[in-house]
Amino acid sequence: MNKKEEELTDLANPGLNEDGGKALAYLQSDDCLVPFFKDLSAANIFRIGVAYAIKEKMTPATSKEIGKTGSKGEKSFGQSWAANTGATLNGFSGKPEVYRLLEIISKKGYVENPNRLLEGYAHVGLISLAERVKSGENLNKIFD
Repeated sequence: MNKKEEELTDLANPGLNEDGGKALAYLQSDDCLVPFFKDLSAANIFRIGVAYAIKEKMTPATSKEIGKTGSKGEKSFGQSWAANTGATLNGFSGKPEVYRLLEIISKKGYVENPNRLLEGYAHVGLISLAERVKSGENLNKIFD
């Protein structure tokens, strides 16, 4: 498969690279100044990252910018999930339905590569969200 074909196909599973994984891990950690995130599943925090990026009108990161994702291999701080398969309750086909959010904001009413788009929004959203929380901003200000 060449690069152009790869850009036209969707990812089997959305994920986070090492930086995104560290941002998510920080939000769930005892070091996080906002306890709201501690008891949420990683998939729900991913969803929040997507919603935050959309709210802030961020440009989603490209697959090239994100690079390697997943929880295996040399840089294993990343994460990945079963996507639209319903394979797990914490996968993204569960509730809240994050795929529906992408359809709502799409001018076409559908998204051709939803997992690539989810991954791109989550990447920029989680990193920005973690930085703002680390700087001492509260959720009311962040989501205002």
